[in-house]
Amino acid sequence: MQKFLFLFSLILFLGACDTTSKTTNPKAPIENPSRSCFTKAVVKDMRDLDGCQFLLELDNGDKLMPIEVKDKDFKFENNQLVEIGYKEEKDAMTTCMAGTPVTLTCIKLVDLIGGVKPAIPQKVPCEKLNAPFDRNWMKEHVIRLKPTKIDRYDYLEDGWAYHLVNDNEEYIYDCQGTLLCDGKPGNEKCQSYLARMKNKFTIWVVNN
Repeated sequence: MQKFLFLFSLILFLGACDTTSKTTNPKAPIENPSRSCFTKAVVKDMRDLDGCQFLLELDNGDKLMPIEVKDKDFKFENNQLVEIGYKEEKDAMTTCMAGTPVTLTCIKLVDLIGGVKPAIPQKVPCEKLNAPFDRNWMKEHVIRLKPTKIDRYDYLEDGWAYHLVNDNEEYIYDCQGTLLCDGKPGNEKCQSYLARMKNKFTIWVVNN
């Protein structure tokens, strides 16, 4: 009988040790994965709604409202793509009804505007032309429009501008070849551009 009681006690003791080792296993799953810094979200500026500031929109469409941010240096901007860790604050009182109140345990900037960067058009370098055939864009205009005179002006808004005139029309192009105005000689729009230009220099003239 004593041997049986000893064996039974030993089994209970070993079972208790096994249970303890499982609960303290460092490889055990994290209880709340949302607290790690791997949840992707997009920052949304909701300051136009009463009581709201910047909200975080998750992939499933849910919105979180940060009421506390551990990283005091993080600056929120609309459409930032971020990775966050968070803890829901179910008992928090707030006047913003658009999102779930949370404490951000961490936040990392991944990219801007939802991770999609806009294509920024690159301006063509400004061209100061001394002759109409120095660049292809001007050469094409000369062949097509057949101007009898081309004047170059200093154009404070964008370097230089070019005034092309023939018997029936006039044209003004900026230094990148973009048309600013056209019409009958002396038309109001072209005249308004010429009034803002100075230092006229003739680079082309056709003698009859």
